[in-house]
Amino acid sequence: MNMKKYKTAFLTIILGVLSVWTITGCSNDVESGKFVVLNYASNKTAYSTDGVNWTVGDLPSGRSWISVCYGNGKFVAIAQSSNIAAYSLDGITWTERTLPRTGSWRSICYGNGKFVAVGYITSPTLGIAAYSTDGIHWDGPTSLSNEVWVSVCYGNGKFVAIAQSGTVAYSTDGIHWDEKTSLGNLYWISVCYGKGRFIAIAEGGTVAYSLDGIHWDETTTPLPMPSWDTDWINVCYGGGKFVAISTDSGGGVNDTAAYSLDGINWTERTLPSLERWQSVCYGNGKFIAVAFGSDTAAYSTDGIIWYPMQMPNVGGGWMSITYGLDDDIFGFL
Repeated sequence: MNMKKYKTAFLTIILGVLSVWTITGCSNDVESGKFVVLNYASNKTAYSTDGVNWTVGDLPSGRSWISVCYGNGKFVAIAQSSNIAAYSLDGITWTERTLPRTGSWRSICYGNGKFVAVGYITSPTLGIAAYSTDGIHWDGPTSLSNEVWVSVCYGNGKFVAIAQSGTVAYSTDGIHWDEKTSLGNLYWISVCYGKGRFIAIAEGGTVAYSLDGIHWDETTTPLPMPSWDTDWINVCYGGGKFVAISTDSGGGVNDTAAYSLDGINWTERTLPSLERWQSVCYGNGKFIAVAFGSDTAAYSTDGIIWYPMQMPNVGGGWMSITYGLDDDIFGFL
C-alpha cells in the first residue's frame, strides 16, 4: 500500500469533517516525530526520536531561548528579553527570524493556522502578543492588558493565555483578545488543554479548569505541596493524563510531580532526582521532563512511574521541550 497516498486521503476526509484542527507537541500519540528541547543558557538545542537518545543542534544565536512549540510543519522557538524567534523544519537546522517588538517573551503555541506568542514589557508593565501564519513572518504586537503574561495554549477553538496575576485572555483568531475576571492573584504559571478542558496551575498548587476558556472554576483538590519551597512550574496533557512538575521556590531542587485523569483530582508522584525541573511534554508514548541547570532528565510511559535519563552535556539550562511530527500524520487534542 502507498502509505503517503493513504495518509493524504485520510487527512482530506478528516479535514472535510472538522473545521478547526491543530498539531501540538504536548498531546501527541503518533510514533513519527521528534522531541525538541531548548537550552536557555546557550545557543544549543537537542532532538530525539525516542525521548531517550539525544543529538545536539545549534540555534542561530546565543539568546535566552525560553519556549518552543510545533505546528504547520515547523518547530518555532522564541527568546526572552529580545525580538528574536527561530524556526526549523526538522528540529535540527534553525533559521533566525524577527518578532515585531522587543520584550520578555515567555510562551508560544500553535493552533487554528497560527503561531501565537505572549509576553510582557517592563517599566511600565505592558502585555504583548504576536502571531504568525507560517512561523517565519510575524505580525503584531497585539495588545494585552498591563500584566505579566506567562503561558498560552490552544484548544476548543480558542487561544487561552494566563498572566501571573490570574487574568485570563482568550482569542478565536490569535489577534483580537478578550479578558476575563482574574482567577485570583496566586502567581499562575502554566496552562494547557486536553480532554475537553483547559487546566491552569499556580506555583502554590492551586488548579483552575474551564471547558471553554472563558468560565473558570478552581478545583477543590489542589496540587500536593510536600514541602514549603515546592513551586509548580509546568503542566501538559497526553496519553489520557494531565501531568505537572515542580521546581524549588528558592532556586534549589525538587522531585515532586503529579498526575490527573481529569485535571481536577491529582495524585503526587516522585521524579527520579532532585533537580530544578522546568518543562514537560508528551509524545510518542512518553512524557519527558527536563531540568534547568542540570543534564539530568526523566521519562515516563504513564505519567506515574518516572525513570532517569541523561541529556547532552552543554552546561545545563534545558528550558522548554515539545514534540513534533516528521510527516503529515497528526494528533488531536
